[in-house]
Amino acid sequence: MAKKADQHSEEKTATENPKLDDCFIITPIGEVNSDVWNKTKGLIASVVEPVLAKFNFIAVPAHYIATPGSIPKQIIRHIVEDKLVIANLTGLNPNVMYELAVRHAVKLPLVTLAEKGTKLPFDIVDQRTIFYEDTFNGVEDCKIALAEAIEMALRPDATVENPIYDAIQAKNIIQSTDPESANEYFMQRLDRIEDLISQTRFNDFYPRVEQSAAVKGSCKFTVVGHMDTIAIDEFMLKNAGRQNIKRWSVSLVSENVVVVDIPLISDVAYESTLQLFKRRFGSKVDGAFSFDF
Repeated sequence: MAKKADQHSEEKTATENPKLDDCFIITPIGEVNSDVWNKTKGLIASVVEPVLAKFNFIAVPAHYIATPGSIPKQIIRHIVEDKLVIANLTGLNPNVMYELAVRHAVKLPLVTLAEKGTKLPFDIVDQRTIFYEDTFNGVEDCKIALAEAIEMALRPDATVENPIYDAIQAKNIIQSTDPESANEYFMQRLDRIEDLISQTRFNDFYPRVEQSAAVKGSCKFTVVGHMDTIAIDEFMLKNAGRQNIKRWSVSLVSENVVVVDIPLISDVAYESTLQLFKRRFGSKVDGAFSFDF
């Protein structure tokens, strides 16, 4: 009886306290007590760690590693083996960009974020990135966005797109003997290049503005002839950070009509998002913006 009771107690403890997986944090660190150091510590403590706990992960930035041995080797091991990695691209630190490339090469779940005002390099400008504000309200918004991004990244059917994996895939397809696969790949690449050029030009035409400096309102996008709400939700997650969009809802209102509601958006973000919608889903897109007075 005592052994059974002990076994039951152990099983109950394991259920109540599940094993936490490591989530390596690629981030600039800086000198102790520097602005970079303090900002990094604050972001991890107030945003990253609370959100990761909900998914049974523990944050492991490089300066938390205390295991004896080569620190660089341990960092690389975490980057290539951890089930999830979060990368903070603020400042575009060279070490951060190198570690980001290593993670890209292994085709595993990755979530990237950066402080608002960070201008991403052209190579990764189309990657899903959470842009956060280093303010009290920004913390809460970032926690919501980070939780949504982690949930999507960990989906079994999540797709992986990054410059390194795309290059490897391109080589394999080009060397294949299936002309249809090669043609389809090249068409996808041309579409993506066109989207990148369009997004870059549009961002130059509509410079990033803070929400407080823009006219605020709500908007609704209607996509006719498209029933894949998951694809539209992924499209929103990919572009929300760059358009200053905090949250949205996607719903299938009829057999072939999807509606995207955004409760709070700037007029500038609305115009650029509408153009992105039209480029991604074709001409059967309609948008409406209502001002908040």
